[in-house]
Amino acid sequence: MGHNGKLQIRVARKGQGLGGVYVGRPTPLGNPFRLEREDQREEVVARYATWFEEELRQGNPAVTQALEELYRRLKRQGALTLLCFCAPRRCHAEVIAERLKRRAEAEGLQAEVEVVGVAPIRCLLGWSSSSPPWPAGLCSARR
Repeated sequence: MGHNGKLQIRVARKGQGLGGVYVGRPTPLGNPFRLEREDQREEVVARYATWFEEELRQGNPAVTQALEELYRRLKRQGALTLLCFCAPRRCHAEVIAERLKRRAEAEGLQAEVEVVGVAPIRCLLGWSSSSPPWPAGLCSARR
């Protein structure tokens, strides 16, 4: 078990030196909906949530197997970190984390989800996210 006897599910930014499992593109759990503008983030995550649940409902073997492997790892290790380039901003990995938490709770286990990490160093230094070559909205506040 993780901290306080609970399973720990973390969502963190890939490339920050934290170990974990990358769940972005092109993995089976990657978000097929691309973010074109920062103001679309909530919509893109919501679309992913709908897509993800539908893929599981239909028994998509790649998605189902990938999620099952994450759950086995979570139970075996007591903690699991999901990595994506979006985090700590709102991210599809949070949808995956919440699904894992619900499954654990359905089995009578306690679990918690935490989004961890820091903004990219260029944001912390105050560099403009609109200055090339960084995408617009990169340094925007989470949620």
